Amino acid sequence: MSLKDLNHQNLIVYSTHRSKAALITCLIFSYNGKHAHFVDGSDGGYALAAVELKARLQLAKRGKPNQDNPDSHPQRRRAL
Repeated sequence: MSLKDLNHQNLIVYSTHRSKAALITCLIFSYNGKHAHFVDGSDGGYALAAVELKARLQLAKRGKPNQDNPDSHPQRRRAL
């Protein structure tokens, strides 16, 4: 079962954001292998997805279905 399917059944709430480019950040804690990689959209990625997620959570609290595809949000289309 996909995230989209679970969202349509109101079992989960999620959001995404598409970007033309990505930023990769590598935090190095030691050169012995302790490091972390973060991948984010170049134009606000996780922050814009968070705005959409908060709106979806408010709808879910009110019992309104999350029927639209998060990838089809107008902000997302503009970013493509």
